Amino acid sequence: MCEPKPEQELPLNEPIEREKLEEFRKRYQHDAFCKDKLRNVNTAKKFLEYVLKPTARELLDLDGLEVVSESFVDEELNRSYADVLYRTPVKGRDESIFIFILIELKTEDDRWTVFQMAKYVVRIWDRTLNDAKDKQLSLKTFMLPMVIPIIFHHGGSDFTSPTKLIDLVRAYGGCESYVLNMECLLCDVTPIQPEGMPQDRDLEILFMALQTVFNKNVLDGLLAIHAKLEPTMDSEETQDVMEDILYYASTSASSFNKKECDVFFKQTNFRMGKRVMSLIDTMFAEGKAEGFAKSIMSILKKRFKCVPEHIENTVRNMSDTVALESLVVDAAVCNSLDEFNELLPD
Repeated sequence: MCEPKPEQELPLNEPIEREKLEEFRKRYQHDAFCKDKLRNVNTAKKFLEYVLKPTARELLDLDGLEVVSESFVDEELNRSYADVLYRTPVKGRDESIFIFILIELKTEDDRWTVFQMAKYVVRIWDRTLNDAKDKQLSLKTFMLPMVIPIIFHHGGSDFTSPTKLIDLVRAYGGCESYVLNMECLLCDVTPIQPEGMPQDRDLEILFMALQTVFNKNVLDGLLAIHAKLEPTMDSEETQDVMEDILYYASTSASSFNKKECDVFFKQTNFRMGKRVMSLIDTMFAEGKAEGFAKSIMSILKKRFKCVPEHIENTVRNMSDTVALESLVVDAAVCNSLDEFNELLPD
């Protein structure tokens, strides 16, 4: 959980450019946040020790774990899934296996997740086989590597979809052995109770953060996380972890607002509050502006069907929330798009 901060921080004592802010917000969306944590080798080892069954843990040399940079998720699916691929040695053998983690990012679980997993496993095998051909290895003795598929889910509801591929296939009695099948390990953060949390504190904090952003009361979750971190809050590393989670919550928790954020700082007296709040205030303001802009465009498109691109660009690039709030009313009562256009800033 304790990763170094990105090299380029946003300037906190001067106005933040919209492009830089958008880049920062993307870094703290669900997929990017989860993937970043699981691509940290130390966090990955702790996660795998928690989720793998004893037989797999005994087989694998997790001290030799490495992150594979490739992604196998379809471009059209990357808003619903993120993926992390590891390669780890097998104890006592001169070979490695792959561990493929598919991060299921929807608030509702997807019944076809295990089917997507099966396709990704085949892609990993296909890539491995092609590599063997390129290296001119003997295909008569070459064996495809074992792949352990893990579904990592956190959202507003539990993951209840099949984890076995055969459960999605109309398989008739006595013919099951002819059906392609695989089973995924499932790590569903959503229903985990405090007593079932990982013993490792860093992993527990990560799981608590993932639960918190989907809770109705985000403030309570953040206060609980702060209480867990309180004993070591004097260290810069722990402060960075808390700051990281605050950025994540302010970006990805739909029910978290500036008022609750202010309460958090008041109750915890978080030592880096002023530095963090300068950016979080901007993020909340941008989020509010984005909401007004969406409302304006929705009203205009419903009333006038086709809205000129220059009007949409102007509205979406505005950051003045007072002006945008006024334009919501104007969009609803204006007689024409030309009339609305006259109300926009130059």
